Amino acid sequence: MRNEKRKNGQVKYPGATDRQKRAGLCVIRLRRNAIFSVFYARREPVSIMDIATYLAATLKALRQSRGLSLTQAAELTGVSKAMLGQIERNESSPTVATLWKIATGFNVPFSRFIAPPQASAPQQYDPDKQAMVITPLFPWDEALRFELFAITLAPGAESESTPHEAGVIEHVVVIEGELEMRIQERWQRLVAGEGLRFHGDQPHVYRNACARPTRFHSLIHYAKPE
Repeated sequence: MRNEKRKNGQVKYPGATDRQKRAGLCVIRLRRNAIFSVFYARREPVSIMDIATYLAATLKALRQSRGLSLTQAAELTGVSKAMLGQIERNESSPTVATLWKIATGFNVPFSRFIAPPQASAPQQYDPDKQAMVITPLFPWDEALRFELFAITLAPGAESESTPHEAGVIEHVVVIEGELEMRIQERWQRLVAGEGLRFHGDQPHVYRNACARPTRFHSLIHYAKPE
């Protein structure tokens, strides 16, 4: 390809716009076993508090727009009234599993809570202090009905996900390391370059049993409403 510079195994494209340069962004194309990923990456991570504040306001606005009390929202999501209140007051950041419960209960995409529309670049959501870090590469797209996340799972980390809403299909592709997944009580092991597609409306577990971080992409496709 033309106009590309190689450094440390990466292909960097110098054609970023002035706005992207001012925001500290660069365009990177990573190659891992014939899998290509093109995305904008901020050179310095954004504070979790930025997302936490947005998440708190989004949850409160969503609950109030539906005329729900905290008690009713707790019944809808399976998350305690106390926890929901702490999240809305920005006193606590929910784990990834808890936030999935909230998103599923309200029947909204996961990225609704962690991808501020005014953000100039994807921001990391890291409530578990690097045990499981999620970056929304492509937040919810209404027309295509999908969202794409880059996820890093720390060595020994495990995350159990409750069933998403009916009709959700999840596509997982491992970029680096190894990933173990349990679906319908069956464990499957994926290495870099391998992928798995499954129904997300059933319990599933992600686990990194290796001594180094595992990176993978998760594309979540939502069924059209009837």
